[in-house]
Amino acid sequence: MELLRNSTTLVIVGIWNPAILSPDWLIRNAFKVEPNVEVPVTVEFPQTLGSPTKIELEGVSITPSRNRLLIAPLEVSEASLGKVENIAHEILKLLPHTPIRAFGFNFIFSENSPDAESLKIFTSSEDLAQKCDFEFESRSEHVVSTIRFDDRELNLTRSLENGELTIKFNFNYVVSSAEEAISKFGGGNLFGSNLEYAKRILKSIYKVEPAIHGGDNQ
Repeated sequence: MELLRNSTTLVIVGIWNPAILSPDWLIRNAFKVEPNVEVPVTVEFPQTLGSPTKIELEGVSITPSRNRLLIAPLEVSEASLGKVENIAHEILKLLPHTPIRAFGFNFIFSENSPDAESLKIFTSSEDLAQKCDFEFESRSEHVVSTIRFDDRELNLTRSLENGELTIKFNFNYVVSSAEEAISKFGGGNLFGSNLEYAKRILKSIYKVEPAIHGGDNQ
């Protein structure tokens, strides 16, 4: 089981002004780079009208839109997760009047060849087969669970599609302001601790140690 490429993200939901979060503003304010220091920046402009622009610098991807700010590490490691969280914390401090409703951490894991034990939870197709008077092919199954623990809410989605098992973790925190979000970030280790919770849950349920290839962001 592996962590999927580009699935590790921090999302802050609110009402943002993407024009403020320009590459130059981010470099000088959020990343604290000195004015005389040049920093390589990659800007990916949207192919469709209204889609957000993605900015990549110093190993971090930032995608600001009107209703959310998405920040992600280009490589997954303890240091990169901490860096992403610190940048989010800094942006919230610099823009304290931004209306914030929630923030969350996301991880998606995948297994191409799940064993029979891992698939026992997907029983709806068997129920349909017993009660429907026609033949069919089951294409996908989804099981969604929401649990709350340690001052966080976890939305856990398990999907089976074309034989591939996908497990999505969304650790969600509801807040009413940027100030409350800053407070919940606390010591700056939520991102990393939530990844550890995800790995712990996978190990408990599926008896596996998921692969996390930092260089591939998987």
